[in-house]
Amino acid sequence: MRLISFHVAVGLLLSTTCALTVPNIERHRVHELREHLPHGWTSQGGLPQNATLPIRIALTQSNLDKLEDYMMEVSHPESTSYGQHWTASKVAEVFAPSSSSVDAVRSWLHSHGVSPKRVSVSDSLGWLHMDLTVQEAEVLLKTNYQLYKHESGVTQVACDRYHIPEELSDHIGMFWCRDTSTACWASLKDNSRLYHTHRAF
Repeated sequence: MRLISFHVAVGLLLSTTCALTVPNIERHRVHELREHLPHGWTSQGGLPQNATLPIRIALTQSNLDKLEDYMMEVSHPESTSYGQHWTASKVAEVFAPSSSSVDAVRSWLHSHGVSPKRVSVSDSLGWLHMDLTVQEAEVLLKTNYQLYKHESGVTQVACDRYHIPEELSDHIGMFWCRDTSTACWASLKDNSRLYHTHRAF
């Protein structure tokens, strides 16, 4: 009886050990998509894989549900905090993303070869900044970036949708690719809407 129990225990231990060594397979979901190309824009094709894209990640902010209460505290004459307006640093601190959100997204980026040295945090604490090649960005977000041209002659880089791991959907607000001449999503949305799996931007 003891021998059987020993073998059963060893079998369970080995099964548990093997289960722990199975690589974590990310399940992705569409985070944002553009269903229609805005009027006046046409695709000019894909981008060189080694081109650089300045990527910005908006992290989910904290305490947004308390925003109205905070505003009333400083604006209502009967409040003990009336007139005590916040500094920019306090606003950033109060609404900063949680450390768990920052850590989760940084860990995901690192697992895809984006070293911590390449990632910086905005002064507002709500954005992560990094430069990625087109190839890195397309693999990371399971998407395809293209160059679009407006009938006015303006050109922009954008994708029609991108994906992130399901477990990060509550940590990431949106991705944005931006510099002085390149913007993803925002500049192409025109009068159309950008849809999120949970909410529209």
